[in-house]
Amino acid sequence: MRTGILLFLAVLSLSVSGMLLTGCSSTSVKRVDVDETIDLSGQWNDTDSRLVAEEMIGDVLSRTWVQDFTGCCPNRFYRAVFSSMTHALSTNMGA
Repeated sequence: MRTGILLFLAVLSLSVSGMLLTGCSSTSVKRVDVDETIDLSGQWNDTDSRLVAEEMIGDVLSRTWVQDFTGCCPNRFYRAVFSSMTHALSTNMGA
């Protein structure tokens, strides 16, 4: 009976001292730049979509396909496909 009371008091004193140590901790302040975006909600917002869009556009425009595409004439491909289709399709609709 006496050991049960001592055990209870030991656990209680450890719990109270733990709460006091964590509850009385110092507050820290972090200074941030004025232009820095801070996400407070954790949900997707317009700032997130703008940042992702800017990153994707920059990534797409920095790839080599832009130079490859502007260096050739894509109309040649479409002309070749169209001319082969007109030969294969029958234009005679009458019976």
